[in-house]
Amino acid sequence: MREVLGDEHAGGDLEDVAQDGQSFVACRARKARLTCTATALSPPVPPWGGRVLSRAFVFSAGAFVLSAGCTDERVLSGMPAADLQGAVGGSGGSPNGGEAGAADGIGGGGGVIAGANGVTTGLEPAFGSVGGASAVGGAGPAAGGGGAGAASGVGGTGASDGAGATGGAGAAASGGSGGSAVDSGGSSNFAGAAGAPDELPLEGEPCVGYTLIGSPENDAGADFAAFLVDMDGNEVHRWNITGFPPKMLPGGSLVGCTGVFPSSYDCVQMLQVSWEGEIEWSFDDFAALRDGGTAARHHHDFQRDGNPVGYYAPGHDFVSEPNTLVLAHDITSAPEIRDGELDDDVIYEVDWSGERTGFEWRGVDHVAEFGFDQAALDNIKSISATRLEWLHGNAISRLGPNHWYDAGRKEFHPDNILYSSRRANLIVVIDHATGEVVWRVGPDFAGRPEEPLGQFMGQHMPHMIPRGLPGAGNILVFDNGTGAGYGRTTPRREWSRVVEFDPTTFEIVWQYGSASGTDRFVSPIVSGAQRLPNGNTLITIGVSGLLIEVTPSAEIVWEYQYDASSSGSNASWVYRAYRIPPEWLPLGENAAHANYPSWQSLFEVSALPEDAAALKTRWP
Repeated sequence: MREVLGDEHAGGDLEDVAQDGQSFVACRARKARLTCTATALSPPVPPWGGRVLSRAFVFSAGAFVLSAGCTDERVLSGMPAADLQGAVGGSGGSPNGGEAGAADGIGGGGGVIAGANGVTTGLEPAFGSVGGASAVGGAGPAAGGGGAGAASGVGGTGASDGAGATGGAGAAASGGSGGSAVDSGGSSNFAGAAGAPDELPLEGEPCVGYTLIGSPENDAGADFAAFLVDMDGNEVHRWNITGFPPKMLPGGSLVGCTGVFPSSYDCVQMLQVSWEGEIEWSFDDFAALRDGGTAARHHHDFQRDGNPVGYYAPGHDFVSEPNTLVLAHDITSAPEIRDGELDDDVIYEVDWSGERTGFEWRGVDHVAEFGFDQAALDNIKSISATRLEWLHGNAISRLGPNHWYDAGRKEFHPDNILYSSRRANLIVVIDHATGEVVWRVGPDFAGRPEEPLGQFMGQHMPHMIPRGLPGAGNILVFDNGTGAGYGRTTPRREWSRVVEFDPTTFEIVWQYGSASGTDRFVSPIVSGAQRLPNGNTLITIGVSGLLIEVTPSAEIVWEYQYDASSSGSNASWVYRAYRIPPEWLPLGENAAHANYPSWQSLFEVSALPEDAAALKTRWP
C-alpha cells in the first residue's frame, strides 16, 4: 500500500498518477489536505478503458476500482486484491444523460457500486465491506439528469453489511428533486439534497478560470477589443475585434462583430476569428445598407449549435462548422401596432457556408401572444419616433436537454428558444417548429402565475441553466429594476437582482440583490449572470463595469473592476462577461499563464477517451 497526500500535488490538473510496481493512485488537486491510497493490483492496470466520474475514478479494464475522489475524511484502504477481480465501476449514462445506470454498475467477483446519481455511492471507507457476487448501482438519473433518483441497489451474497449496501439515492447533480435511499439490509450512502450533489469541487471558492470581457453594447465603431483576464485581473490575451457579446470557443477562437449599422447599435458583420486573429467565418447578408452593401444587423445575442447558452456546461460541446442562431433587427411596418416604421426583432439562422437555413421568427407576427393589455397597446401607438425599436430584445438561447421536457412538458423542447424583450418586460419560449409562443412571464406579473417572482423590469440574459450545472432546468435572469414596460404606472425599483426560478411553479430558488442589504447593487441597463460548475454565479453589473462571483450563500469570492480603455460612448460599461474554462485556451496557453486545473477534470462525468489519452501520455 502506498499513501499519497493530495497537497503534494497542488498544481495538478485533476489526478496525479503514480505507478509503483503494481500500484495505481489517483488524487484530485484541491486546497484541502487529501489522503488517497493505492492498492496493489493483480495484474497491473493501465489508466484507460474505463469511466471518469465526478470526484471519482472507476475503471473497468482488467480488475480494479479507485473511487470516492479522495474526499478529506475518506481513506480508501483495506480492499483485498481478490475483491477487485472483475469489479466493474460506472454509473451508466453521462452528466447530460439521465439514463438509468444499473447495467454498467454490475460488479464481478466483488462488485463495488458507483451509483447512477453522478456521485460515487455505495462505498464504505473500507472497500472490503462490500462483497458478494455482485452489487448493482442505483437507477437514478445521471449527474445532470432529471428528477428523483431512488437507489434500489441489490447486494450480493456474503457482503459484510448483510444483503449489501445500497448506493445513495441523491438527486441528480442539477435540476432534480431529492431522492430517497432504499436500504436492502445494509447501510445507505448519500440520501442527497434536491438539485445538488453531496459536494462540489471548489465549493465556496472561486471557480478558477479566465474571464472574457465584452464591450458596452456594440462598441465596434471605436477601438475596443475583447480581452481575457486571469483570476488576478492580468490580461492574458486580446483579440482584434469586439462582440455583442463576444463569445469564446474551445481552442481560443472568438465570435464577435465589426461595424455599426447606421442609426443603431447593430453589427454590420459577424465574424469568427482565431486566437491569432485570422478570420475563420463571417456573415453579413441579411439587411441592405444604403451604400449598396449588406449587414447582419445582429444585436445583443446569438448562439452556436451544440451549446444552448454560449458558456461552459458539462457535455454541451460546440460542434464544428455549426449553424448560428442570430438575434437581429429588421425595418418593417405594422399598422395594427403603430403608424410609422418599426425596428422589429427577428431571429434567423445561418449555416457555416453563410446561407440562411429558412428559420425566421419576427416579433410583429406574435403581438397577440405577448399578453399586452389595452393600456400597453395604446402606449406603443402613442410613442413618437421615426422608427421605433419596440421590443429591444436582449437575449436568445436554446433550452437544451432538460428534465422538464423529459417529464412530458412539451413547451420545454430542447430546440425551443427563450427570448427576452427588455422594453416589454417580457420573456417567452418560442416553439422552434411553429414559431408560436408556448410559455411566458410578463409583461405584467400581477394576477398571473408568475406574480410570486415580483415584477421584472428591463431584464437581461434570462436563460435555462443547462443540464450538468447546479440548478439545471431553472431560469437564471438579471432583473435590472428599471421602469421599463408599456402602459405601466409601477415605479422603478432602484435596485437590481439576479433571480433563479423554477419555470413550472414560478418559485424563486435563489436570489442575489436586495433593496437595503449588503447585497444591494444597481445596473439599470446591460448586465448578465452565468452559472458556474461549482455552484457559484458570475454577475456582470454592467453600468458599473464590475464583475463579481458569488456563492450560493451570497458570499463574494472574486471581483474585477473594469477600467475603461475604449474611446467609444459609455466606455466604462461591460455588456456581458463570461468565465472561460482553462482548457478552452489553445494548447500551452493555460500552462504558460495561470496553469489552472481544467474544468472537465474537476466537474465532468465522461467516458474517456480524451482523459484516457491525456493520462496515457503520463504512463510509462
